[in-house]
Amino acid sequence: FVVWRTRMERSDCSFSDGAPISSVLPGNRQSGSGLLDRVIFAGYRAGDYVDAIRCMDLLTFLVPGSDGSCRALLEAQACGVPAVVSRRGALPEIVIDGETGLVVEEEIGALVDAWRSLLSRPGRRARMAAAAHARARTAFAPERLASEVDAFYRELL
Repeated sequence: FVVWRTRMERSDCSFSDGAPISSVLPGNRQSGSGLLDRVIFAGYRAGDYVDAIRCMDLLTFLVPGSDGSCRALLEAQACGVPAVVSRRGALPEIVIDGETGLVVEEEIGALVDAWRSLLSRPGRRARMAAAAHARARTAFAPERLASEVDAFYRELL
């Protein structure tokens, strides 16, 4: 996890790509870029994983991953964290644009605009967080998914 800190010393955005921390911003840790004043290198989280997710104000998820399950995105939504996602794979099916997060183009300007939009409007972010949590509890509940998979296989038989 890499947690961005604001002047108020609270996290506004967290990023995790599963890469070792040393590879997240190669060369920048000592480059005088000022990143160490604004970024917390929290490392891999295990025992406090859910608490770490709940500390996030938003999640940015641009690539569905190798298995396509988008598990980290689903976990963040279950914890009530709105997301900024790209249009790749299942991401725009999981995030309802403008309701549970934002679906944007993979361009730095679009990402920055989305981050600013959510981080500067805590009320909007809170509404999206509540909607993300509610959607995760209904649309992605394990019982519902198991029932749908079971129905699919029964239809094939």
